Amino acid sequence: MPDFAGSVAFASKLTGYFAAVDVTTGKVRWKVQLPDPVVGGAVATAGGLVFSPADNGYIYAFDSGTGKILWKAYVGLGSGAAPITYEVNGTQYIAIALGSSYSATTPPGGTLAVFKLHGAPIKPFPGVMTSSGPIAVPSLNGLIKINPWEYISAEKQSVVINITAAATGDNAGFNFNGYSKGKANFIIPAGWQVSWIFNNKAALPHSVGLASSLTGTTLPIVPNGGLGPIETPNALQGIRSGQTQYVGFQATKVGKLYMVCVVPGHVQGGMWDYVTISSTAKMPSIEVSK
Repeated sequence: MPDFAGSVAFASKLTGYFAAVDVTTGKVRWKVQLPDPVVGGAVATAGGLVFSPADNGYIYAFDSGTGKILWKAYVGLGSGAAPITYEVNGTQYIAIALGSSYSATTPPGGTLAVFKLHGAPIKPFPGVMTSSGPIAVPSLNGLIKINPWEYISAEKQSVVINITAAATGDNAGFNFNGYSKGKANFIIPAGWQVSWIFNNKAALPHSVGLASSLTGTTLPIVPNGGLGPIETPNALQGIRSGQTQYVGFQATKVGKLYMVCVVPGHVQGGMWDYVTISSTAKMPSIEVSK
C-alpha cells in the first residue's frame, strides 16, 4: 500500500518523500526522497506501477516492488489530488487534476490532465495566476541567473524577473530597473511562465502592469487568463517605498507590449518599457539602449 508525506508549511526549503508501507506489519518497505512535498495521492495498477504527482511540477511512476522511479514527466503544475486510471476501448488512461495551492515552486492552476501510452508529447500546462488574489512567492532555488534581473529554468520554461521602480535617478526616478521611455525591452519566449517580483525604491508610490498600448483614457492592461488584469494589486494607488508585490502570468499574447506604471500620470512621465513576447526566441533576454 503506497503512502505519501511531506511538509506543506512555507519554509526556506520544502521536501517530501513517497513510501510504501506493508499493512500487515506496519513497516516501510521502501521510501523515495523527492525535492518537494508530495501531498496529492497515488494510484496503483495491476502492472506493478504506482503513479503520484509532486509539487515540483512532475508526475512520477514508481516500481511498486522497489520504489524505483521508472518514468517522470514535467507538467508545470503541482497537484493536491490523487490520479485515477481507467480503460476505454482497450487503452488505459491516467487522469489527474493539476494546480495545487500548496506549492511554493509551481503556479496554481485548474487543469485536468489525461495521459495514455503512446500519446502526444507532454508539454507544461499553463498556470492560472492572478494579481488580484494571493499567489505563491516566486522561488529562485534552482534557477539560473542570466542577467542582473532575470532568473530562468529552461526545463520548466519559467522566468522570474526582478523589477525595481526608481532603481536609479534616471528620468527623475520614473523608471524600471533604471530604464524608462522604452529604453529596455524584456523579451520572453511565448508560452513561458512569468513571475514578476516588484519592488519600489521611490518616495512616490508606483506599480507595474502589462499594457497593450500607451494610449487611451485608461491604460489597456492585458487580461490574465480571464481572471483580471496583469498588474500588481491596487495598481492605481501603487505601493510605497520598501514594499514588494508579486505578479504571475503565462506569456501567451505574442507581440510587443508595454511594462507600465499604472499610477495615473506616470506613463505620461515616461515610466514605461517594452515587453516582447516572441514566437521565435528560445530564451528570455533584455535589450537596452541609451
